[in-house]
This record gives sequence, structure tokens and C-alpha cells, in this order.
Amino acid sequence: MKKNLNLVFTALLLSVNMISMAQSNNPYDQRGVDYMSSMQIISNDVKTRGVKDLSQSTLDYYSGQIPLQTQASAEMAGTILRTIKTPGFNLSAFVDNSALSMGAKHAIKDIYTGSRDQTREAFRTALVTKVDHINGMALAPAEKELVLSLAAITYHAASAGDHLRLNPGEEDSPCVVFGGGGSAPIPCWVAGATFGGVAGWLICGPLCALGGAVIGGVIGAICE
Repeated sequence: MKKNLNLVFTALLLSVNMISMAQSNNPYDQRGVDYMSSMQIISNDVKTRGVKDLSQSTLDYYSGQIPLQTQASAEMAGTILRTIKTPGFNLSAFVDNSALSMGAKHAIKDIYTGSRDQTREAFRTALVTKVDHINGMALAPAEKELVLSLAAITYHAASAGDHLRLNPGEEDSPCVVFGGGGSAPIPCWVAGATFGGVAGWLICGPLCALGGAVIGGVIGAICE
């Protein structure tokens, strides 16, 4: 497990070191940058000190070490872990059954729709267009902040590989997001970040959304 986690984080390290263009139409673009930097810090620690538990002291420690401003509790982390590791967990179904508005649900899934067979640059270009659409949506401010933050994370995470295909055709995989435009396989750690972000937001708002995204991303990396 630790070997797999290190392999995934090696890809993250390479992506963070790449020249990354800003998503200039996204007011929360810096969160995507800070998210990737935060994952790099955690990955370095994993390689030198081993995988940490999800205790409150561990969460508080990393909260003070990473550039992304987050909030998280051990209870929230445990919920994210149990849900992601539940057999048959489906991210899209979770979003559909959440208390988010219909517009926010569609927007979150639309972030990934159409990623199949796209290069990372094509996917990033498509995300810029989708952010323009999200900016024009009549979402509640808190929901728009969540959606745009997830779009920023995904935009910068797209540098983690030349394409986003993973387990194509495995429709029961937690790494596949389903939307009206078709299924879009994405890396497990990005799917984990999305789930953690939504779950955290539903529990205690924007800072918990970012904390949940970090926790979900790390757990998703382990599940790769």
C-alpha cells in the first residue's frame, strides 16, 4: 500500500514542478495551486516518515504545514475514509443524493464530463470554458465557491498525467464519474478529492471542503 501511495505521489511531485498556467477566469484558482503544493508536502512526509493516521493531532499538524487553509476533524476524516472504501461506492450517486442544489450537482459532475480520451491540455482548455459557464450560473455564493474550488483543484491536477483515463469501462469503479454527457474516468485521488470536498462542505462549510479534499485525495491515492 505504501509503495502504491509513493508511486502516485511521485506523479504528483512531477506535476507540481511543471510550469502551470493559471485558470485566470476562476477566482479560486490559487486554491488549486495551493492544493497541489499541499499534496507535495504531504507526499514528501509520507516518503520520509511513513503513512500517518487520521487522528485529530495528525490533522492539526498538517493543517499548520500546508499552504491551503483547511479545517478538518477526525470524525469527518473517518467518514470520508469509510465511505470511499465502501464496496460499490459511486461518487456520482453521492453527489446526486446530497443536499446541494440541482445546479451545483450538475456543475460538479460537468467538471469531469467529456474527459475521456482528452489530453491534459485539451481537458484544461475545456475546464476554462466550463468555469465561464459556472461563473454565469445562479448558484448560492457558498455553492459557487465549492464548485469553483473543485474546478481549480481539477484544473491543476490535470497536469498529473497526459490523459485522465483510468479503468475505462469499469462502471462500478469509484474512480468513474457519471454525468449526462457520458462517463469520465479520472484518477482515484482526484475522485477522492471531489468526494472529500463535497462531504466536508456539507459538514461544516468552505474550509472543511478544502480539508476534506486533501483527506479524500490522500485516501484516493492509497486506493489507486
